[in-house]
Amino acid sequence: MLGCSTGGTTQANGKPDQSVSEARKIPPFPPKGVSVKTEGKSAVVTWDPIPLDNIVGYKVYRKVGDSQFAYVGTVKGPPFVDQKPPSGSASYTVTAVNTYQAESTLAKPAKK
Repeated sequence: MLGCSTGGTTQANGKPDQSVSEARKIPPFPPKGVSVKTEGKSAVVTWDPIPLDNIVGYKVYRKVGDSQFAYVGTVKGPPFVDQKPPSGSASYTVTAVNTYQAESTLAKPAKK
């Protein structure tokens, strides 16, 4: 396959496999290696950063009990420090966001 200016591939007829606007809608893969530990009164969430130039940030979500994950903040890279974590246990997860604001699915959560 031949490379094209959009970073994708071309078909045998020379046309791109995807348009640039279609490619922008493709979300990145979720981060791996999410972990959380307590440091003083804070919860520190870490993960393996995605080594791609188009990742512009990470959104962090928290879940307490049987509730749904709720957004708690955005950072450019790990770690994320939750200054006011709930008392007791909580789960944290992370998504990656690319330059087109496409957001990955939730990473495998970690419990504090």
